[in-house]
Amino acid sequence: MSKLGSIKDKVEYILNQYSETRDDDYTLYIAYAWEHYNLDLEKITAKELFRKMSHGTIEDFSTVSRARRLVQELAAKRGDTYLCGDRDKKTKLAKEVSDEVIALKEKNGRGESETKGYTT
Repeated sequence: MSKLGSIKDKVEYILNQYSETRDDDYTLYIAYAWEHYNLDLEKITAKELFRKMSHGTIEDFSTVSRARRLVQELAAKRGDTYLCGDRDKKTKLAKEVSDEVIALKEKNGRGESETKGYTT
């Protein structure tokens, strides 16, 4: 098994145990460090954490984040902000932003032709 495979398994375990880690890589990393290395990130210094990362005694943040994306892609373990209830909120927000951009373009003298193709 590759190193990323074993990291993926560790990350998947955390995502299953702590649903709040599915939406926040920082929360995921804290849980990862605590669960698998017994590190309390509130008590060690940044210098000590970076030393552990550079010596390979703990995975770096981007590796854990990458493993989370892989797990979520393969197993659909998504967080609350990704689920359908919030998707409607995201769609509404995207439409509001799009409408604001169109209004600003029209206000600045740019017509509908320049915004064509950017419909919501």
